[in-house]
Order: sequence, then structure tokens, then C-alpha cells
Amino acid sequence: MSQRWRCSSTNTDENEELVATQEMCHYCFDVLMERILRGSANGVDVLSERRLQAEQHKDENNRSRRSEELIPQLNISPSLECPLFVTWEKRRFNATPPALSPISSGFTTPASSNIASDDDNFNQDNFEYDLRGCIGTLAPRQLNKALSEFALLSAFKDRRFNPISLHELRELRVGVSLLVKYEECKNCFDWKVGTHGIIIKFEISRRGSSYGEQYSATYLPEVAYEQRWNPEDTVISLIRKAGYRGYISDELLEQIQCTRYQSSKYRTTYQDYVMSKWHGEDPLSSADAVTVAAVDEALRQKVKAGKTCVVL
Repeated sequence: MSQRWRCSSTNTDENEELVATQEMCHYCFDVLMERILRGSANGVDVLSERRLQAEQHKDENNRSRRSEELIPQLNISPSLECPLFVTWEKRRFNATPPALSPISSGFTTPASSNIASDDDNFNQDNFEYDLRGCIGTLAPRQLNKALSEFALLSAFKDRRFNPISLHELRELRVGVSLLVKYEECKNCFDWKVGTHGIIIKFEISRRGSSYGEQYSATYLPEVAYEQRWNPEDTVISLIRKAGYRGYISDELLEQIQCTRYQSSKYRTTYQDYVMSKWHGEDPLSSADAVTVAAVDEALRQKVKAGKTCVVL
């Protein structure tokens, strides 16, 4: 059973609730494909035509709509704000692609529980994917704008990876995490694996300077659970992720400021996206090898430094 999360609203008269959904994951795939295929007129035409066919499949009386109007859209109120992250993962080379199925591979992370899934094979499927990009923000952002922004930033501008290319799309899985319920911890171990993500902040004094060096980093709720870490392992890894390479003493651990939070998360594979959004007809099936190579090369040439954001 899904649990609803309350996010902030720019309109104080509204009291809206939101969970990460399959629709949000589909939207991330939509904007990624639109951006990649934009480099080829043929690619855009193929995608527009497939989207028109999908819309007509749902409404046979809607034949008058023009394909150019069928751009990615997300039905979320512009007043809703929430911190969020978008994560792209890629199926491992030796993993068998999941069969197209009407059963979604998405899952949510309800409060006070480990990661739950509506796919009985989730645990097996989960370990067949490697991180391909993850970027988001810890500050509330308008979801109707931020979701597309971070879908593209995490796909193209995570500095740990090369930009995602067209030939990888069929191997991808996307996850949308909405962050909620921020609480200050009593200490850096005052949180529960599988329930909380944490943000740590600490300062290291510099010799001969009245100013210390600031460090901070975060892990989403599922990271420690999926890595099978205990709280101590997680905090030590997070200290290193923050960039500190010195000795980790008890004194350092005691001075860490730690904030815990929870998340609502949903994941969807490309195969489930095709089955649910495109009724089983792969929109990339008409893309030829020349288009793939040309778009990939153009994308690599255009990738430059991105906006200020958080990388996980």
C-alpha cells in the first residue's frame, strides 16, 4: 500500500500531498529521449509519430491532434515544491533484459520500513543495475520544472560518467526520489538503515587560519540498505564522499551535524516504460545505426559544465 507524503506548497491555502509515481519516471524517459533525438530530424519525427500513435491508442476519437503538440507533459500542480533526486541506472553487460510485462518494476519507500516493491523479483533485478548518474537538490523546488531539469542533468552532467547516449536507452532504469520529513539527529548514528537518508556537515580547522574547511555530503535512504552497510559504515563512507581524507577520530564523529530524512521513491525500467507508455511498441525501433552514431557524437560535443546541484 502506497503511503502519501506531504510536500510544501507555494500556496498556503493548498494542502496537497504527493508520492513518487510511475508517471514521473515515464516523464523522465520522455524528456531524455526528446533531448537525445533532438539532434536528428528523423529521430524526432519517429518519436513524435510513435507518441501520436500511443495517444490515439488511448483515444481513437483524438485523431485530429498534431504530432508536434505531443511533447512531454507532467500533470503536477505548479505550487508543489519538494527536494528531489533523479537516478539513472544501467543494466549490467551480462544481465538478461527483463521481459516486457504489464507488471511495473517500480517501488516506493514508505516510512519506518525497508524498501518495498510490487515486483516479486525486485531483489534479484535490483542487483543487475549499476549507477549511471544521480543529481538532485536538497532545497525545495517546483516539481513540474525540476523533474525535467534533474532528469537531464543526471543523464548528461554527472561528472563521474560520460553522458548517456542513445544506444544505452534500452538498458536504463530511472528512479525518482522525493525527500520529506527532515529531522535533526542527536548524533551521526541517530537514524535507521532502510528508512532514513542522512546529510552530514562538519568543519576541520586549518593551521594558521581562523576559518575552518567545510565538508558536507548526503546519501539517499536506499544507499545504505542496498550496499548492506550499518550506520557506522555509512557515516565513514559519507565522510570520505564529502572529500575529507584525514584520520576519522571519535572527536570528529562527535562534532558532525547530522540531519535525517525519508523519501518516496519509484523506479521504472525502459522495458516497463515501453509497455505502459507505448503499449509495447518500442519508439526506438525505427532509429538506424547512422542516427545513433550521429546523435551520440553531437551530444558529446555539446556537453559542458552544468548548474549548481548535488551529485550522489
